Amino acid sequence: MHMQTVPSSFAADALEELRPRAQEVASLLKALSHADRLLLLCELASAEERGGRTVSELMASTGLSQSLTSQFLARLKAEGWVSAQREGQMVRYRIQDPRIGALLGTLKELFCKPSNPKPSGELS
Repeated sequence: MHMQTVPSSFAADALEELRPRAQEVASLLKALSHADRLLLLCELASAEERGGRTVSELMASTGLSQSLTSQFLARLKAEGWVSAQREGQMVRYRIQDPRIGALLGTLKELFCKPSNPKPSGELS
């Protein structure tokens, strides 16, 4: 199976469309570039039907410390990508920005399906 490297919908004027939002996109990609933050977001995405996750639940599923989990959530919340809702003494976190969910869905499709092998020559 040959994967197309650039989508046919990627128009020649895409650079001009992206230019005003490039910093926002770069900030998001930078946040996703940390493996633990990516895993944290994936865990939140998988918990959407259950109303999100608490810090304790995220710690248990990701293996991250409380300090690191809280630090990552604070950054993601400050960017507006994650929201927090207090339920008594607990706080539940969920993905707030639907673009994050869409992007994570695309990443899952590209990297987490057995039918999508790692391209030859790719750095590991």
